[in-house]
Amino acid sequence: MLDNGWLIVCGVLFFVGIFNLGLMLSVLRNRGRQQPFLSGSLSDLLNPWKKEDESLEKLSQQVKDLGATQEPPSNEVRDG
Repeated sequence: MLDNGWLIVCGVLFFVGIFNLGLMLSVLRNRGRQQPFLSGSLSDLLNPWKKEDESLEKLSQQVKDLGATQEPPSNEVRDG
């Protein structure tokens, strides 16, 4: 029973050591490439409907341009 306890403790320590080694290697590998932390997420939180607003604004402008190029309907009554 005592041997099983030591085996579990050694297994946990081995797992923690491998995990920490992986984290250190990851940090060392990405040291030259600095990526902004949560920059995209922060902008999405501040304005969650930005893409939709831009799409609607573009559509609105297209509708205005289309309406400006068409001739207004005449109100004249045609005699037949």
